[in-house]
Amino acid sequence: MRKSFKELESLSKQIRRCIIETIANAQKGHLGGALSSVDILTYLYFSGFLNHDSKNPNWKDRDRLFLSKGHAGTGLLSVLAKAGYFEESELLSTFNRDGSRFGNNPDESIPGIEIHTGSLGHGLSIGAGHALSTKLNKQDLKTVVLLSDGECHEGSIWEGAMFAGHHQLSNLLAIVDRNKQCCDEFTEKCLKLEPLGDKFKSFNWSVYNANGHDFESIHETFIKINNDTSGLPKMIIAETVKGKGVSFMEGIVKWHHSVPNSEERELAINELS
Repeated sequence: MRKSFKELESLSKQIRRCIIETIANAQKGHLGGALSSVDILTYLYFSGFLNHDSKNPNWKDRDRLFLSKGHAGTGLLSVLAKAGYFEESELLSTFNRDGSRFGNNPDESIPGIEIHTGSLGHGLSIGAGHALSTKLNKQDLKTVVLLSDGECHEGSIWEGAMFAGHHQLSNLLAIVDRNKQCCDEFTEKCLKLEPLGDKFKSFNWSVYNANGHDFESIHETFIKINNDTSGLPKMIIAETVKGKGVSFMEGIVKWHHSVPNSEERELAINELS
C-alpha cells in the first residue's frame, strides 16, 4: 500500500473527484471539510503508516482511525473505497439514499469504520479510551483520531485531552484539520482557538505543525512523531483549506454543506482532472 508522493497526489485528486460526484449525485452532503481532510486521510491509508487490511477489516491487530469529524465522512468513505473496503460504484450510486448503508455520517456497520459519528466532540475521548486499553494490554497498536477545528470548541475535547495527557498515552495521535472554518463562520470569529498548539501543550501533549496539503510536509511530521520519545500523546495541527482542490470552493463558508449544481459539478471535476 506504500505510495510515492507523486502517487499520493494523484490518488488524492481521484478521491476528491469521488467526493464531488458522490455528493452531487445524492444532492446532499458536506463537501468543504471532506475536501480539506483528503490529503491527511490519503497519507494515513496509503503511505504505510496505518496497519490495516481491506480484505479483513476486523483484523484484531489493525491500527484504528476514529473519525471524530463525522460530517466529513464522505472523505473517509471515498478513501476506503479506493483502498478496497467496498466498491466505489456503490458509494457513488447509493450515498444518502433510502436503504443505503452510506449515510452522511458513517457508522460502524460499514467496513473500515470504527465508530458511529454524528455529534461532534466525542472522538478524542473514544480514542483516548482505546489507546489506554491497548497500552494496558501491552498491544503495539496505533490509535489515530481526526478532529475538526470547529469541534475543538466542545468541552468534551478538552476532557479527552486532559485524560490522554494524564495517562501519557504515547500511542495516541490526534490530528486537527485546521481549516479555520466551522459550519457557518470562521472559527476565530465564533470562539477563538488560538494559540491552539499551546493549549494542547498545556494539557501535556507533544504538538507538531504540518501543511495538511503537502505530502512531503506531512511525511516529515510523521518522521518526527516516530522519533518522539517524550512518552506523551501526539497532536498534529494540519493547516488546511476548506474546499481544497476546487478553486471556487476554497475558503468559502457556504461550501461547508452546499451542493454543486450541474455547471459547478462539471467545473469542479475539470479542475481535478
